[in-house]
Amino acid sequence: MGMAEWKPRVLLLDLTLVQANARGLVARLLRRSPRTRIILLTHHAAETQILDALSQGAIGYLPKTALPPYLSKAVPAVDAGEAWVPRTMVASLLARLGRRAVQA
Repeated sequence: MGMAEWKPRVLLLDLTLVQANARGLVARLLRRSPRTRIILLTHHAAETQILDALSQGAIGYLPKTALPPYLSKAVPAVDAGEAWVPRTMVASLLARLGRRAVQA
């Protein structure tokens, strides 16, 4: 049974487990289950990978080092439609988005 049959409301996606096939994965998953909200949960992904996945429709990111209380807050928040990104990444992600906009 695949994701489309399960129709999860929130999916935790570890990019390190699918590195070889990560490019475009979020978009492919969302085509199969458009209402699913995706949180990236990874330990070694580069910011560019995370930004790429967020631009494809992932709505949150948590490093694997995040404490369980953060995970227990992130899942319901993302389920409600809120974005979830660690504060330590917000400035660099916004800067990268700004550079992408200028280049476009």
